[in-house]
Amino acid sequence: MLIDVEFKGRISDPELSEILDRISITINKGKTKKLEKISTGIYKLPHFSLDHEVGKEQIKDYWPEIEGIDCYGVCDDANQLIGILPKEVTDTNDRIFVIGFHEIIKSEEPKEGGWRWHKWGTYYGSKKPEYEYIADEGKDIQSVICFHIAELYKED
Repeated sequence: MLIDVEFKGRISDPELSEILDRISITINKGKTKKLEKISTGIYKLPHFSLDHEVGKEQIKDYWPEIEGIDCYGVCDDANQLIGILPKEVTDTNDRIFVIGFHEIIKSEEPKEGGWRWHKWGTYYGSKKPEYEYIADEGKDIQSVICFHIAELYKED
């Protein structure tokens, strides 16, 4: 089951927080992006590090085995991600989860290098990627999201 988590005023390590903020500002072309709640237990992150936002002490398993979906991967958008989540993640009380995702926007990627498909897990989207780098894709692919599902400790 997905649950909302209490974020501890962002990242507890001030040096790591500053590093991630600088990376986020660089990635996002000088714009500061903040964590955004999309739905219960699903958050859009300004960077890729779900564990640093949630706090490692709350995470039981950062690489949980989940029937029907990998714990990390790529989708076309958040609605698609929500649509492919198995009941084990959304409906059962046996385990609790939180999901973070980061959007990759093609127009913000460098002409050379940048985000590559094969490094981020299974692609669950409906588009047809043809190139190694998202920056090289055609008009059909303008952005994707990289998601990560983490299992949390249950409170007794």
